[in-house]
Amino acid sequence: MMVIEFVVTGPPKSKARPRVTMRGTYMPADYSAWKKHVANCAMLATGAAQWNPHAPAFRVSVDFYMPTRRGLDVDNLVGGILDGLNKVLWKDDVAVAELGRVRRRYDKDRPRAEVRVEAFN
Repeated sequence: MMVIEFVVTGPPKSKARPRVTMRGTYMPADYSAWKKHVANCAMLATGAAQWNPHAPAFRVSVDFYMPTRRGLDVDNLVGGILDGLNKVLWKDDVAVAELGRVRRRYDKDRPRAEVRVEAFN
């Protein structure tokens, strides 16, 4: 089993719903930026590790540290992480077979998401 752990700095963002306008459908800019930030943090973490994005199954665990006590649904928070890791740590999100521990905590000084991904052979 391979394990990779990394921290995504900044206030975690909930998975956004697409916005529909007369010009078409788009994702909110702050959510798109969060997904890119998650992907970049994961790529940096895999730089020193031998990571297999073709593993048959993955388990994802996340501890979210929020800047305020205002609650965001943990299912939407983890959705943002999974979206950011798709095509980065695995080829398709169907390979995520299990969610481990997912917690929401409070840390106004250092908001972040601490991510752990396990790949099973």
